[in-house]
Amino acid sequence: MRNVKQMYLESHRYYHNWQHIEECLALFDYYQHLAVDPDELYFAILYHDCVYISGCNENEALSATVAERDLRHHSVNVHLVSKLIQSTAFGADLILPDMKLMHDIDYAILAAPRCRYQQYAQAIRLENAQFTDSDYRNGRSAFLQKQLDSKRLFQTAAFHNRFDEKARSNIKNELSLLV
Repeated sequence: MRNVKQMYLESHRYYHNWQHIEECLALFDYYQHLAVDPDELYFAILYHDCVYISGCNENEALSATVAERDLRHHSVNVHLVSKLIQSTAFGADLILPDMKLMHDIDYAILAAPRCRYQQYAQAIRLENAQFTDSDYRNGRSAFLQKQLDSKRLFQTAAFHNRFDEKARSNIKNELSLLV
């Protein structure tokens, strides 16, 4: 198995880096009792952003391919790991309970304390430096507004109850700064 951590240390990563994985794994440690297949969810979290190219709509599929190659000789359901990784794509159909938990762990940054959320927002901008300020503002605003317009930011009751209000506050604050 390759050292997947090295992939997260690439110089173009400002948010989709090892810190993000550590934060996700910390949430997994706390909420793994909600997982149907915790081993597969663990590996999906570990690999879900191992390939990250800003503006590429195949990052999840490419990350899943890396996980499939790396894990094929391990005693985990590699197909399920791949499905969980691919479920992190924006707009994916979250049909399995672990897909919902994976989504919530990945999206929990939206409910981070204000200082950490601001670091996240700045890092997302840095990862999207190829876009003009105007194009970035328009795209980011549309994404954030879509989040606010959704009935539920988080798919599991545990995350919804704990994080929804804070996430909506952070998103509204970021939107006000993008205007």
